[in-house]
Amino acid sequence: MPLKRPPSSPASPASPASAVPARRPAVVSAAKPATRKAALISLGCSKNLADSEDLVTALRSVDFGLTKELAEADLVLINTCGF
Repeated sequence: MPLKRPPSSPASPASPASAVPARRPAVVSAAKPATRKAALISLGCSKNLADSEDLVTALRSVDFGLTKELAEADLVLINTCGF
């Protein structure tokens, strides 16, 4: 026995194209230069070195640049081993 389809509903009006938000192309902005500089001295074991790398990532996320010259640094961090 053939399947019976339910009565079709009236076609809904097509939504206008303006109702769908247009996608904007991603804007790639140049990274602004860091306004502050930090120097990091890591003393101790290899775990301490890994912690220092995490500190560098955190500093860069708040617009700190890194320098090896202590005289240029606005912030000097000394990460030492606690064992």
